[in-house]
Amino acid sequence: MNRLRAFCPAKVNLGLNVLGRRSDGFHEIVTIFQAIDLCDVLEGEVADEVSLEVSDRSIPSGESNLVLKAARLLGRRVDRARGRGARLALHKEIPVESGLGGGSSNAAGALMLLNELWALQLGLAELTPIAEDLGSDVPFFCPAEPLWVPAGATGSNRCRRSRSGRSFWGARRSGCPRLRSTERWSFR
Repeated sequence: MNRLRAFCPAKVNLGLNVLGRRSDGFHEIVTIFQAIDLCDVLEGEVADEVSLEVSDRSIPSGESNLVLKAARLLGRRVDRARGRGARLALHKEIPVESGLGGGSSNAAGALMLLNELWALQLGLAELTPIAEDLGSDVPFFCPAEPLWVPAGATGSNRCRRSRSGRSFWGARRSGCPRLRSTERWSFR
């Protein structure tokens, strides 16, 4: 199989409403996630083992990277993926720690790309629980459609897709400030 490419979009929160602090220290929120056309690109091809190269040298390409975590988790959860390899290359455009969901989008892109590359034929219902274990917003990116996040949601099992299937907001890439706002800090 040839080299495959996944486009991993950034997201914004529309109408973010912070309700209160949860017992884990994070805040309870209600929001709508919306993908925008700023994206990273993940490329992959079959190889003997899973490896990752990242265009931005400030981003780790080791086991702490969500792309590799996604590949490893897929291999543990799906028998047909066990022992498979892929040479992955991540080309970053989404600013790191900007609150735009870049890492989560990359993880979802890895799940979707590897599903195709390894011919696993998993549906969204099978990929979503894996995505949930990688991060609370990772399921949104599988595929990236508007997603209503109600209070108390801990994953996509409590979130709802937009009924219209249309974008709520068509943001265009016109430049993004290089802000660093870690999600952990933002929701505490």
